[in-house]
Amino acid sequence: MAEFLTVTGPRKIEFGEVKLPRIKPTQVRIKTLFSGISSGTEMTFYRGDNPFLKKAWDPEKRLFLDRQKEEQEHYPVRLGYESVGRIIEIGSKVENLRKGDIAVTYSNHQSEVAVEAQYVYKLPPGLKPEEGLFLPLSVVAYTVILDARIVPGEIVAVFGMGVAGLLSLQLAKLSGARELIAVDLCENRLNLAKKYGADLLINPKTTKDVAFLVKEHTGNRGADAVVEISGSARALGEAVRSAVFNGRVIVASFYGGQKADILLGEEFHHNRIRLISSQSGGTNPEVGSAWTQDRKIQEALEVLPRLKLKEMITHRIPFKDAGKAYDLLEKRPEEAVMVILEY
Repeated sequence: MAEFLTVTGPRKIEFGEVKLPRIKPTQVRIKTLFSGISSGTEMTFYRGDNPFLKKAWDPEKRLFLDRQKEEQEHYPVRLGYESVGRIIEIGSKVENLRKGDIAVTYSNHQSEVAVEAQYVYKLPPGLKPEEGLFLPLSVVAYTVILDARIVPGEIVAVFGMGVAGLLSLQLAKLSGARELIAVDLCENRLNLAKKYGADLLINPKTTKDVAFLVKEHTGNRGADAVVEISGSARALGEAVRSAVFNGRVIVASFYGGQKADILLGEEFHHNRIRLISSQSGGTNPEVGSAWTQDRKIQEALEVLPRLKLKEMITHRIPFKDAGKAYDLLEKRPEEAVMVILEY
């Protein structure tokens, strides 16, 4: 029997058990060692403000539509998409994996999983098992960089120093950014950003006008590319104000049910700002069809050992105490960066 975690309603964490069937010839069975909690997407389901809970997604029209009155809210929800474990069984048609390999998957929080081998990613050499948890959000950050199209010598500002923001910061540096500006409300996250190469640290709690400071630091130009990945819709307006004339703002945050407050008649209009939605399920059309989802994952795997990761893991909590982990991320987010569950 495998134990799994589910949210049955706002702030209601429960555990269940499921009997796993025999694996298919193309699958592997993995005993989970660690799983990571996404402080963005997962927390919107935990809090109850994810749009999928209130509306129905029409895949043909690609629209969120109001649910029919008789439809229930979309609970329960299985959470999690960052998982690392040890392979304990191999299907007869699997050739590139072996029993004992440590592998990364996009699995839910569950003590044991069966996964198609094509979606199992062997841990790169030199990484500790728990560092493999950063792969999914590294793909998010890689997508940000593809959408930002950073040119060597540019100034890049990143709003939000959570895991995805810190990864984006590092990838921007590897992409040739000359200067990096980090914006966050938490000093511990800004300290990490400094270790990871940020040249200017800005805390909106202690700065009267974030954009004014960005402009001063850049000789009144602004940042060439601004990444908004804080998860807070309030930051989007300030990100727009911080961009250079004709600049681009890459919006990678998942805001859930939040509404963004942007004054469209001010800097957005007069500075010709380009807003670019960045979602890891797609890729910037300007880079062409060569950048498939699988290629992004493989490139993220390749670069993962070159990134600073271990300092981002701030909390290790037993799987059975997962409720405490979600409570921490909701009530005391300033204390945490990456929270992982240990099995």
